[in-house]
Parts: sequence; structure tokens; C-alpha cells
Amino acid sequence: MGYAGTASKSQATILIVEDHDALRDSLKTWLSSIFQDCILLQAKTGEEALELCRTHLPDIVLMDIMLPAMSGIETARHIKGVVPDAQVVMLSIYEDSAYKTDAAAAGAVAYIAKRKMGTEIVPVIKKLLSGEKLPAPE
Repeated sequence: MGYAGTASKSQATILIVEDHDALRDSLKTWLSSIFQDCILLQAKTGEEALELCRTHLPDIVLMDIMLPAMSGIETARHIKGVVPDAQVVMLSIYEDSAYKTDAAAAGAVAYIAKRKMGTEIVPVIKKLLSGEKLPAPE
């Protein structure tokens, strides 16, 4: 099953950007078991994420908002410059509306509180893979 948004790739690519190793690894393991037809990549920093974006052109980027050096919001801006079609989903422990506003301004298509990842991340990814548009982050 291919990703509706890309004609040249047979598999969708999901990039997980998270500086906490245990969370990043468990997210990859969990999502790999659900999205078996997707390629899952991992980055620990915004800079590493940008390098992977240049070489792999991910379809979906799951982005932690608080990263060392370059923030997730700043990284999202850069990713949208490198891969304009990438769908960036911000992940954060912060639920403040200012973060959601900044994430949307940086090009994020969704904002998921980390405490809700277990119930919200899979439906969001499924919608994005099917080409469905999400309501703007509020």
C-alpha cells in the first residue's frame, strides 16, 4: 500500500524527532508494529532531522517541541523549507495555546500533547497517510 501523496515512492516515510532515547525508541517500535508498510526513521536533534529530511524526504515528521539547540518549532520551519510537502506533527508536554499557535505558524498540521499520544497519534497518522486534511492546530 503506497502513500497517496507520492507517486515516486512505494512506502511512506515517517521521521520521529525526539531527544529522549527511551521515548524515541518506544515510539518507533510501537508505530512500526502498526504502520508495517512505512519506513520509520529517528533523529535526536533538529539538526539531525534536517539531514535526514534532505536525504529521505519524509512524508510525516513527528516532532518534539523541546529539543536541544534548535527547537522543534524552528526545526519544523526549516523542514518545511527543505520538504514543503512534509506533514509535521508537533508532540509536546506543553498544552499552552501559544505553543500551538507557534507550531501552526511553523507549518505543523497537528499538535498532540504527549499525555494524549497513546490515543491521538495513530488516528492522526492514519488520516495523514490517507491524504485527509486535519483541522489547524488550535
